[in-house]
Amino acid sequence: MISKNYILGVVAIVIEIPLDKFSKIPLYRQIAMHLERMIKTGSIDNGTKLPGTREMALYLSVSRTTVLRAYECLEGSGNILQKGRSGAYVKCEKVFPSLPENPGHSFLDMDSGTPSPELVPSALLSKLSRDLLLERGEEVLKGAPAGGLPELRKTLVLHAASRGIPASWEDVMVTTGGLESLSLSMKVLKASGVRRILMEELTYPEAVLIAKSLDLKISKISYQDRDLKVDLNDLSSTDALYLVPSFQNPTGRTLSQSVRNTILQNSIEKGYWVIEDDAYGELRYGESSVPALKAMKGSSRVVYTGSFSQPLFPGLRLGYSLVPGILTKDFMAFQSVASGAVSSLVQYIVLDFIKEGSFSQALDTARVTIHDRMYSMGEFLKEYLPLCKFSLPLGGIYLWLQTPGIDGDLAEKKALEQGVKLSSGNTFCWTGRKIDAVRLSLSTLDRLQLRHAARKLKLAWPELSDYK
Repeated sequence: MISKNYILGVVAIVIEIPLDKFSKIPLYRQIAMHLERMIKTGSIDNGTKLPGTREMALYLSVSRTTVLRAYECLEGSGNILQKGRSGAYVKCEKVFPSLPENPGHSFLDMDSGTPSPELVPSALLSKLSRDLLLERGEEVLKGAPAGGLPELRKTLVLHAASRGIPASWEDVMVTTGGLESLSLSMKVLKASGVRRILMEELTYPEAVLIAKSLDLKISKISYQDRDLKVDLNDLSSTDALYLVPSFQNPTGRTLSQSVRNTILQNSIEKGYWVIEDDAYGELRYGESSVPALKAMKGSSRVVYTGSFSQPLFPGLRLGYSLVPGILTKDFMAFQSVASGAVSSLVQYIVLDFIKEGSFSQALDTARVTIHDRMYSMGEFLKEYLPLCKFSLPLGGIYLWLQTPGIDGDLAEKKALEQGVKLSSGNTFCWTGRKIDAVRLSLSTLDRLQLRHAARKLKLAWPELSDYK
């Protein structure tokens, strides 16, 4: 394989043509065939000037005659056009579409969890990045130790303490987001002997995919109102519960404190583990507060996963786990093999962001903003879709909207036709049962856009509106 740079104006194209001089296929045919594949796939743009025959011959260590014959083949097949001394140019009939500058721009996004611009402290994060690189460039660009920077881990202990969670900094594991924390948690628990994960029928789809990829058996736990319905007496040390106790994705449901107490007490007696996914736990805005499982008595068998990525700055990709001491060694070992340590620069940015109090301020802004959007959306739904059923959550960004008589997939399709992207309830049901509901994400759209979305949903589902 020979790789050379050829400068065309201000554009540099790399010519990489593998030549097998022992092949029965002549060299000129090998050159022509390779260039044709690059042209047909769009790797070389239409109108691009190819290197001259002399330059190409020099690059590939072949005779100029070989390149001339290759170009003649390409011209004969209609792939290039030779313009005398001007050179050879790609002539491709097929036009390859360019990527849109902003995919999904024409839709109102109620599908993703991406925060709207006013929720992301981008100016401050940019300043922190710039200052860190200028003042501590060499330090922040070095590799980080497994488990995370000790200073950040200690700061995360203080952060967890503000939520009533007792922890030692040695039990804090910094990850590239909540999803990695969840994946590593399941891997570690499987290594410790867990063979079955119990999940709610409606839950975070990626959690199901991770469990299946690890060949863990999945069993269903159900709930009625806000209470789990499961016989905990049948559980043992080979079982684990996966729970999103607060502001659950997708339903927004929050488990009562009494149910949490029961789960924790039984985990000690029966020896099962609990994975607490608290990705949106920071975004509480309801009047009543329910503590995290990890903050409660009897939480020694709880693996806690949190994330800074989801509420405020998904692009930084940083999360953390609070891991019982007996599991920390395996957690760190699995992380080293799977992904390695999180970027030092990202860790230092988050560290400074927390230490100077900016995280708390940004979180307060997000809480107020999302709460206003959630309340407003509730009013809009009552106005435009009175036959839909929903309950406003105590926090988080998701609103679960029941669509009686309309399957979630159909509801999603009709909404998309009106320009609103949302998630079918079927997406979150791993048992395959059909769900007449959709999930709405309220992190991306402002209040005016939400009203506009509600109007469009009325057009999408007229049978759920107040007109005939």
